[in-house]
Order: sequence, then C-alpha cells, then structure tokens
Amino acid sequence: MKLLLISLISLNCFAGFPLVKFDDLYGEFEANQGRAYAKSAKYDLQQVKISHKEIEVQLNRKEKHLVIKDQSTTVELIFDFSFLNVFKSFAFDGVSAESNERKFNLDIENLDLNIEPRHYKTSNIVMSTDLTTINSDELPDGDIDILDGFVLNGRLAFKKLVFGKVSSSYIAQNLIAENPSHVSEIQDTLRGNKAIPLVLRNLNLSVHKGKIVGKILLDSWINANLYIGADIIHKKKQNMLEINLRKAKLGILSVRRFVLKEIRELKVDAITVKGNTILIDMGRVVSSSSSL
Repeated sequence: MKLLLISLISLNCFAGFPLVKFDDLYGEFEANQGRAYAKSAKYDLQQVKISHKEIEVQLNRKEKHLVIKDQSTTVELIFDFSFLNVFKSFAFDGVSAESNERKFNLDIENLDLNIEPRHYKTSNIVMSTDLTTINSDELPDGDIDILDGFVLNGRLAFKKLVFGKVSSSYIAQNLIAENPSHVSEIQDTLRGNKAIPLVLRNLNLSVHKGKIVGKILLDSWINANLYIGADIIHKKKQNMLEINLRKAKLGILSVRRFVLKEIRELKVDAITVKGNTILIDMGRVVSSSSSL
C-alpha cells in the first residue's frame, strides 16, 4: 500500500480550481473528526493524479489531516479545515462534486447540521461557481480558491430547510419592532402564541462580483417570499468572509434586523454581527458552548 504525504495549506489553493470528482459520498463529522465513504473519487493535485473505487475518507480537524484510501492506496493530505468551524457536527449523504480549473459543482441530497443550540435539516443543495465568463484581470492576485470563485460568480440553492417550531408571538414581536407601521397586518397574521413549524423552501441565491441576490419561500403560517440583497467580500489575508446585508424583505415587511438578531443569537464564535455586517472568521473555534 503506497502512502503519499502532500503538504497543502488548502486543497483548493492553485492558479485554478483543483481537478476533483466524487460520486455518492456519505458520512458524518463530529468532535473534530469525521468519516465518509464514496463510490468513486478522482483528483489531480500538483502533478499527482489518483483514481479510487469504493473509498473511505477520514478527517481530523485538530491535526489538519485528510486521509483518502481504498483497498490498495492511501493518500494523506495536510488540509485546512477552517471552513468547518461554524459547525459542531453534521451528517450528509448523496454528495457529488466535480470541478475543473474554472468550474466547481457540488450537489448534496441530504444534510443535517448542528449549530448549537439548534438542529437543521436541508435537502437537494446545489452550490456552484463558474469563472469561464470572468476576465483574467478580474481574478484576485495569487492563488484562487473555490470561495474566491463563489464570490465572483456563484450560485447556492436548496429545496427545503427545516428549522423546527418557532413561537408565533416571538415572530410577531420582532416584526412589529422593525415594522411599527404594519402592526395590524402582523397581528392579524400571527394571532395567539402558536408553535409554528418553520420551513424554508426553494432557495435561489446568486452571487456576481460580490453582489448577492436571492429569494426563499417561508412555508409556514406566514407563507411569503423572503428577498435578500447583500455584498460579500473574501478577505484572504485575514481569513475572513464579510457579508453586508443590505436588504431582507418578507413581502412588504423588513426583516433585516430580525435576521441579523437571529444570526447573532446563534452565539457561534466564528460569526460576529456588527451593524448590518456579518463577519465569518474562518479560523476560529466552533462555539463557546463547545469543548472542541
């Protein structure tokens, strides 16, 4: 069995995207470690071309190790897992990924996320980026990674995200605080103190040169589309993602303050909200409630 040790700051740090292809990947990640399995995998990393069948993937965030192996080959990579820092644990299945130097596509059938104190279930996720229409002089200096590509020309979509139940009085209180001229409409829609099952459907979010536009259906007692507008910057030297939420509208109602409040109350160390700006520190520990 051959062992290759490849020293990489990040798997995706090249002049173009890495050449990878994974099919039917499933697994879980918890307490800094994870394990996944896939039907097949192919990747081309710094002159190393490897193809696997029936693979096992092991992740160790503390030691920054990613091990990919089948019956005859083991590849050990030194890998930066900073992008996992916002999650305490997650599980996934039906994952396929494929990329070339200018395109990256990721499809996930099912994903369960644990960002304390809440648990989320989502399905039919698509994340993609395509730099074929971006001029070379518009690309960032130095190596470009997948997050750079997503900020320049990306798309994120999913079919359904289940939040669980939320108090109707809590929603009404926050909507009235932000929309004092629409008290009667809000009270008529959200009477009493019911536990409303909150389900988000049909997210369609696009990013082009740092501008985010998207909408999603709140399929619950409210049953209305949420429209989002934001600016996004990837600050590579600071290892920081900065998102300025310009607009969040639920029909005629503004929910920008409500959305920012909910993000702030996640109490994830890696995420800070300052005014209308969401800062995601890709290098920090998961959360203050976690002992990772």
